[in-house]
Amino acid sequence: MLAGVSLLSVYNSITFQRGMVAVTFIVVLFILLLARNKTPESIRWLQGKGYTERANVEIAKFYGIQEYARREKVVSDAVAVSTKRRTSVALRLFVTITTAFAGTAGFGLMTYVLGPNYFKSLTAAIILVATGTGFISGFLGIWADLISRKTLLLLGYGGTFIMTLIIYLTISVWSKDLTLFWILLVLLNIFVNIAYLTEDTLKSEVWPTSTRGTYTALVRFISIGLYIATIYLSQNYGLHEYMLFNMVIWIIGLAGAVAWYFAGVETGKGATLESASGE
Repeated sequence: MLAGVSLLSVYNSITFQRGMVAVTFIVVLFILLLARNKTPESIRWLQGKGYTERANVEIAKFYGIQEYARREKVVSDAVAVSTKRRTSVALRLFVTITTAFAGTAGFGLMTYVLGPNYFKSLTAAIILVATGTGFISGFLGIWADLISRKTLLLLGYGGTFIMTLIIYLTISVWSKDLTLFWILLVLLNIFVNIAYLTEDTLKSEVWPTSTRGTYTALVRFISIGLYIATIYLSQNYGLHEYMLFNMVIWIIGLAGAVAWYFAGVETGKGATLESASGE
């Protein structure tokens, strides 16, 4: 869809092209909102929405009534003995929206802006290294559930902000030293990927099953909508202004991570979904 819009608007002004992309995003997000709200995601979702008969059919098909009842008892016993904390909807919305927005709007600073500006002939290689770093660091997700989710979120957003600050303060150095540029590019993208993987997991696991699709879609809708706004806000920024703007974006994400670290619940370390969502 985006490719088609780009092709149809290729001969128009940049402002018109950006407007067309923004409209496309809004249409896609609206479709996603409907899909997330109406598509059954699990047996618990069916039960939470009141589709008891349909849920029982799925239980009998995949588990058997007795086996499913046994599993449910094990889970409920685990939740009963856990130190479960309740978090407000306002806190969860603040954390998930701020972190999702920062991850969407801030991730491409060095890969798509600074790198091509200072090392134009290496643009393809820069994108390859950045995406390759994201792919390899994604394997950290194998052990993510064994680690504190709150700590990983803080590490991802705190590390990304610190790396962005270092990149800004040392621009006169790495812009003349290709080796240092590659090191900073890899380190930045490792932290960005940790932030993204943790945020993407958190924003769906903190909601009760019956409303998970709705709230997850709402968070994505708002965060990407805010990202579209930043495209217009930053379109006339110079390089240094854009870097400062990017740091502000990561500060917003870091604020959400700090809030969750001190006031949120632990959803990692093997915590059950019931404990994470407060069900």
